[in-house]
Amino acid sequence: MKLWLDDVRPAPFGWTWAKTLAEAKAIIRSEDVEECSLDHDLGATPETIAAYWLNARGDGHETGLDFAKWLVAEERVPGKVTIHSWNPIGAREMGGVLIDYMRAHCERDPDAKYTITVEPWSAEMQERVAVTEQVFSSE
Repeated sequence: MKLWLDDVRPAPFGWTWAKTLAEAKAIIRSEDVEECSLDHDLGATPETIAAYWLNARGDGHETGLDFAKWLVAEERVPGKVTIHSWNPIGAREMGGVLIDYMRAHCERDPDAKYTITVEPWSAEMQERVAVTEQVFSSE
């Protein structure tokens, strides 16, 4: 299954939508997640939704970086990860945590293979942060 972590933007067809870290963790614990797409800024509420859309930020209580660190600590990183955040700094930090894990895991396990893509949500952000894809394997 495919996990979409984003508190505001709906999941694409065929993806399971988690709006909070708790929901995402529950899905990872109970399902065989082969792919996930992650936002960085989480925590929008009905009271902050207008400001969220204007500023492209949640309230800062939860972040995709927290989830990326949890995935690594629990050794539950799916084989394919996309970071779709508008936040270039947060996306870079999330990518760094996940890439370090993927490299290390591939060194330990010759059968491991991961793909990570940093793909900012908006065209404006794509110009500011290059869309990158990296594949890690022991081959």
